[in-house]
Amino acid sequence: MGFLDKLIQSVFTEKSTNITYEGTSDLIKKPLKRSDQFRKKYQIWVENQHYNFIIRSISEEWGTRNEISSIEAKLFYYNTEKSNGFLYYFDKGESKEMPQFLIQLFADRVKKLGYSMNHQEEQIVEADSFLKTKEVVYLKPKLKYRMETPYEQLFGNIHIECVWHDQEPYYIKLMANYFSDRAYNLPSSFDKLVAHLFVF
Repeated sequence: MGFLDKLIQSVFTEKSTNITYEGTSDLIKKPLKRSDQFRKKYQIWVENQHYNFIIRSISEEWGTRNEISSIEAKLFYYNTEKSNGFLYYFDKGESKEMPQFLIQLFADRVKKLGYSMNHQEEQIVEADSFLKTKEVVYLKPKLKYRMETPYEQLFGNIHIECVWHDQEPYYIKLMANYFSDRAYNLPSSFDKLVAHLFVF
């Protein structure tokens, strides 16, 4: 495994994320709550389909993920027996709000697939030379899918996060994490989830 692959692996793996940000200390860690002003601006962003460009960009990177070298790519795909996901690096110059709107858009689209919000949090960490801000959203299948065994896990438990460095958008990551024991039915295809998310 090359250096770049190890770096991407560290970003995908929660336990190793701190390895990438040496010398960090938590400044803020709290539940993520959206203001009424945010919701109004987000609604305008959605109604005017301002998400088209960024969704199209991510979708195009997804479509060529096996055709371009790792050095050229902005999107990285994670695939194991227990997890599937992707990480997309933003171009410089994006507004701070855009990733916030995007994480909300993905969460809203996941909810339409039979999910409910489980947890949201915001974390601000002081690294050696910058402030790292992270917003995380966790979604699980609604309770009706977990009433009796074998449980329906749909696309698995969904983890979405956005990261900023000194208020500059850095990346968005989405992971679908699965249960592999007999108490759960097999998850639905991650490609189907992506197809639902990448509508522009």
